Amino acid sequence: TMRVVLCWQTWQLLFCSSRSPTAYRTISRRFQSSLAMANVKLIDVEQYLKDTIAAVDPSFQLTVSETHRKGMMRALLGISKIKMNEDLRNLSATIEWGKAERFVRQELTGFEPPEGAPQFQDGLEIYESFAPNAAKLFSYLTRGRAYKGQMDQLLQDVRPDLSPIFQEVVDPIDPNDLLEQFALQQDPAQQELLLMCVKKKLVVSSPDSSDSGKSKGAKCESSLKAFLSSEHCEKRVLHNTFITTKHKNALSKKCPYAIQLPKSVDMNGMTTELDALVLAPFDDGDEALTIDEVWEAKATLHPVTLHDALSKKFSAISTIFAQDNAKLFIKGEEYSLQSKGLPSIGVFGSKMLSPHAAARRSQLLVCEAMLSTSPEAVKEALDTGRITVNHEELMTDLNACLHLAQEVKPRVYVASFLD
Repeated sequence: TMRVVLCWQTWQLLFCSSRSPTAYRTISRRFQSSLAMANVKLIDVEQYLKDTIAAVDPSFQLTVSETHRKGMMRALLGISKIKMNEDLRNLSATIEWGKAERFVRQELTGFEPPEGAPQFQDGLEIYESFAPNAAKLFSYLTRGRAYKGQMDQLLQDVRPDLSPIFQEVVDPIDPNDLLEQFALQQDPAQQELLLMCVKKKLVVSSPDSSDSGKSKGAKCESSLKAFLSSEHCEKRVLHNTFITTKHKNALSKKCPYAIQLPKSVDMNGMTTELDALVLAPFDDGDEALTIDEVWEAKATLHPVTLHDALSKKFSAISTIFAQDNAKLFIKGEEYSLQSKGLPSIGVFGSKMLSPHAAARRSQLLVCEAMLSTSPEAVKEALDTGRITVNHEELMTDLNACLHLAQEVKPRVYVASFLD
């Protein structure tokens, strides 16, 4: 009786404000006993997305910052992020090698081989073979017990006057100087706009002092484990289950849980890991198992991360249950998968942006995508320092997320809200 009264009081407390984020929170009956401990809320995700759409500002403008320089240059050149990063790495290596080569020719040629660096003279004779890896060259020159590949220590011992010059050689090139050199290597017809992207004075973004994305993700997965342990104490939960077409003998011992699909299945673009599976109750000796639920953990939930989680998981489970001979491996034991319809999809978030904050985040992401794909948007940004959101594209994205949520009908749980 006391538990029922407490749960009813909690329900009243959560619904006391109909316009605050708590309006989307309800309580899972199966989770009532651990609600106070975990402080986890079930979200009405459809209402959340509708309120996010209602909070959109059609006139939203993004102030262009330092972090957008590379994206704007990519848009003008029409190249991918991977291609540009590769080109910048190659250019940086070429510049660094040029500095190292000049240092070797001007300062080290004729240098008396120091004691404790037996390969120094040999390295000077073949230094060109190390191009463009300057770090590898300097490590080779100073091999031996005395310096252990550390050129700066050798110079401190035998030619301390060269230490400041060597430091300039090994210091990485300034990012904006690298972008300027990159721009000057492009088609002359494009150089003016590219150099404007480099030299235009932009707002300096504050560095992110929070935990890394990988750290946040690990913490969220840990919270999901605790949540499911309480929610499904009577069922078997499998965490970090991999999806593969490999033969069972090729499955790593580090992957105790795996779903094996036929080799004919195209895995291109398909998620290869499920954060958690909840199995229907089964007895020892059963050869076929049923997956009741599939779960995804996201550190911060908003429409973009929700769409990512739902689309990937829905696509994965649709592919899995379209196969007649998919297998589930649990610590080496092989089971068939039997279907009673597609399993439900659950999403667990450590935090969730409020509808107003989610609308702003969505607007920001659309603007950033425009800056890295649209030359017209880049020209607007270079002219005004701002870019106006493409409202039609934004609404298309948000409505796509809403329609997917209506189709999948996920269970979405959140530990806390962010304004």
